[in-house]
Amino acid sequence: MKLKHLFKLFGFTAFAFLLVVASCKKSDDDSGGGDNNDPPEEAFDFGTITMKQNGNSWSSTAENNNAVIINDQFIIQAGNDDAILSLSLSPFPGEGSYQLNEDPLYYALFTDMLTVTGYASHNEGTVTISDYNAVGHRLTGTFEFLGYAGSDSSQSVTITEGVFTNIPMMFFQDQDASIITFSVNGEPWVAENASTSTNAEAYQMQVVASESISNSDGILVFPYDLNPGTYSLTQDFTKQKFTYNSMGSESGSLTITVNDKQNHHIEGVFDATVKNTFTNQTATISNGEFSFDY
Repeated sequence: MKLKHLFKLFGFTAFAFLLVVASCKKSDDDSGGGDNNDPPEEAFDFGTITMKQNGNSWSSTAENNNAVIINDQFIIQAGNDDAILSLSLSPFPGEGSYQLNEDPLYYALFTDMLTVTGYASHNEGTVTISDYNAVGHRLTGTFEFLGYAGSDSSQSVTITEGVFTNIPMMFFQDQDASIITFSVNGEPWVAENASTSTNAEAYQMQVVASESISNSDGILVFPYDLNPGTYSLTQDFTKQKFTYNSMGSESGSLTITVNDKQNHHIEGVFDATVKNTFTNQTATISNGEFSFDY
């Protein structure tokens, strides 16, 4: 299924999944396999975003910090009860310093929630990404800009000394439907649409596939940095899990055969027995395979 439309900024539409927060555990010997998977030390860390607004110190509420890549669109977001900050650099450019302007692809917006006034960058401002951790999916950098309230140049806000540190990244991407295949009770199940998401703060990767004729879907969830090895699939949302039509995995296995964390490519196989705990309906999932870039 295509990524759901959830919010609109800068004249383009962005999309997002709701991810189940994982507390998956990482193998103690780091050799891969097993179910003792502790998350990395920085998992569940939202990072920090601070700046000065017209000379006054401003900081975001940690839970509102994120850097989102949705297909080719990239946005850094932050906010508190008083204001919302958005920085757009699309497509994601990597490390470097970038000039902001009126183009919605290289754009900043500071919204005062007390007056419901948005102050947008014109041609005065920069965003610098000083560190991009491609393996841990984290961003650090600085920003500054002069924002105007629409076309009224008499109303402006000056943003200086902006710093974002260790901000978790979320990736959402429409994929070819062939990235995941499996059989249900011995019958091949063929997806029509598929998408993937990776959430650094939640320490989780998710594959979602759907088929409209039978109105069915399959969802595979696991920690994004699993090493090659075999892991159990269970009903526990804090571990590796497969869901088919609201039937969660009671048992089964997930084998990661390839996880190139630097080049963001993963492959694996899986099988499971799934069950609806309310109706007791069950199904056997076999011959599961997946392969995709993230």
